[in-house]
Amino acid sequence: MNPISRIPFIFSALLAAAFLFPPQADASKPIAVVFSSYGEVIVQSGEIFMISKPALQLKDGDRIQTKQGRVTINFEDGAVMKISPFSHITIRQREEKHELWIFTPKRAVRRITCFIGKVWFKTGVSKRRNYLQTPTAACGVRGTEVEIGYNNVESLLNVLSGAVDKVGVWKEGAFTEPGQEAALNNRVYRAFLRAYEATEKGKATRKKVDGAKAKVEVYRAIKEAADELRKHPDAIVGGEAQVARNTAAAHLAAAQAELAVQRLVEAEAPESAIQKTEIIADNAQAQAAFANQAAGAVYEEGVFDPRRLDQAAEATKQAAESAQSLAEEATAIAEELAPPEEAVPEEEPPLEEALPEEEAAPEEAAPGEEAPPVEVPLPDTETTEQERYKVEASPSQ
Repeated sequence: MNPISRIPFIFSALLAAAFLFPPQADASKPIAVVFSSYGEVIVQSGEIFMISKPALQLKDGDRIQTKQGRVTINFEDGAVMKISPFSHITIRQREEKHELWIFTPKRAVRRITCFIGKVWFKTGVSKRRNYLQTPTAACGVRGTEVEIGYNNVESLLNVLSGAVDKVGVWKEGAFTEPGQEAALNNRVYRAFLRAYEATEKGKATRKKVDGAKAKVEVYRAIKEAADELRKHPDAIVGGEAQVARNTAAAHLAAAQAELAVQRLVEAEAPESAIQKTEIIADNAQAQAAFANQAAGAVYEEGVFDPRRLDQAAEATKQAAESAQSLAEEATAIAEELAPPEEAVPEEEPPLEEALPEEEAAPEEAAPGEEAPPVEVPLPDTETTEQERYKVEASPSQ
């Protein structure tokens, strides 16, 4: 049988984000470490999992999503980031080319994106450029201690010290954490939660069809995040998001074709139908691989070159369209030969399943000791929160 049907479940969750961040010279090198965490903190670093202990090393492209938890991250240059409950953050760190007349010097850049929630950040001692951004705004910071946030409507900025260069519209001044309700109304947060839950289910059942479903949800979550940034006021951010969105769409289509194969296998469909669908799935995977290659063209010798984004966007778009056509063909075969109820729940019900779980969490925690900490941060004054951050981020630690 085609290798697609023999892929162990673990590979359906591993390396799901790697294609969004094309190869660099030191792509696998750790750039930060989880200094401390408590409560529910989910990370996508190769695979999606819940943090069980500190000292976890993070790499370029990793995602962090908090539920009822907080996390402190220390970067190798001394920069510190603290993520509040019910937030979704991504970290990028690389070399980027910067146009200056006819010259294109390169510079070290770190980009932290807050899709929902609140982040406190303090720059380190290196000359690395730090950019903090939301889906609608960005700011460059230097020698700065700053808080940024996003509540689905406004980009929030509180400069505690230093200076910033702003792009887009910010609402400035002290602000509270957007909280659980805002997170559950955020498409990126919900999609990532679905991906985590589907991955956990696949690990528990060890069924190939559940592993394939998890893979679909993982790529769908990455595509949602890229969609949020496509219209960003920073042209570089928006352009790269378009490439990432197209590449994610190609991989999502390939995962859907693979899911069609596993549905047919589980339904014990005729071998001829399974083999035909496997060939289609192989072709979809080839288009996803081509999208990877096209997305990787934005790098030259490991350095990101924004001048190559337009060409990459067009090439990845074509790959995504081809992969989607193949996925539809494979899914049609599965719809005809596998029980219809196997496919229908994939789209909307997972979204509805995640919401009651989050809403029910406070009731489950009420008899115990976890509920108060979730509510405590909201009434805290900004002064108290800033002092706590400074203590935890001090060099002595």
